[in-house]
Amino acid sequence: MNVLGKGLRKYVMNEKKGYDKARQRVYDPRLEKTAIQGLKDLALLAEKLPEEQLAKIFNAENTSPFLRALLSLKSDSPEKRRKRVLRLWNTLFGVVSTTYGLSLVSREVWAVLASQPIPHIQAVYYATFFQEK
Repeated sequence: MNVLGKGLRKYVMNEKKGYDKARQRVYDPRLEKTAIQGLKDLALLAEKLPEEQLAKIFNAENTSPFLRALLSLKSDSPEKRRKRVLRLWNTLFGVVSTTYGLSLVSREVWAVLASQPIPHIQAVYYATFFQEK
């Protein structure tokens, strides 16, 4: 079962080639609405399912392709995408820090991170603060 129906999937896979402006005006809002509802449904699953089921669904194997695509900087508008990705990082850092604080990280790991910050993560973290909203 797919989140996207056959028509929307074909539209996305063809990258809008062969679709006139009138058809794009129909498909684009439908695509956005479907994607947003899909994200809300995934949030509901993450919130309501028992950990045993969550481990089968939201594991590295299943989520990595999505995260890679979501955070990829390959785009027809690299600067816009870079800014969007940094806003997502900022959101992620905020959610993790306010939801879990240090309880997510063991004291040993936190001691290593505090003594020697990982440059790439630190750079992305700081960059999120300088982004235009």
